[in-house]
Amino acid sequence: MAKPEIKAKLFPVSFLLLPLLFLSGCGQTYPKAKIPEAIVGLCKKEYNANVDVKTTGTTVAVYIPVENLFGGELNLDSAASKKIGDVIMGVSRITLSTDAKFNFYIIIAQDPKMPEIEVVYVRYVDDLKRFFYGIYHGMNSRKGP
Repeated sequence: MAKPEIKAKLFPVSFLLLPLLFLSGCGQTYPKAKIPEAIVGLCKKEYNANVDVKTTGTTVAVYIPVENLFGGELNLDSAASKKIGDVIMGVSRITLSTDAKFNFYIIIAQDPKMPEIEVVYVRYVDDLKRFFYGIYHGMNSRKGP
């Protein structure tokens, strides 16, 4: 157990650092100029996914090559679906935490062995904001019993 004099010294320090902890999440984490590098780095580090990223105007485009994208009946393979979902999550996190004003992001998944077929996801960033802030389709307007 900590000695009383140590506790007395730590209390003022922790009291002053607590607001910094809460305020640190309020800033924009990803500057506009670094968005492509941030997405490539996050996808590689957290999901082991190699992606190519381009930004143009208010749109972010992400290309992800996925081997064995489709299963035997041309259904999206479950491992491929998870990998694409991870990339979508990473891109969502970055587009919601930047000073850039992106309207859309596009994820293009393609099996290098079948380049004529690709899966394209288009997301509207404002819809993501509404969803994550709990007002998508009036979620906050629901009344309890």
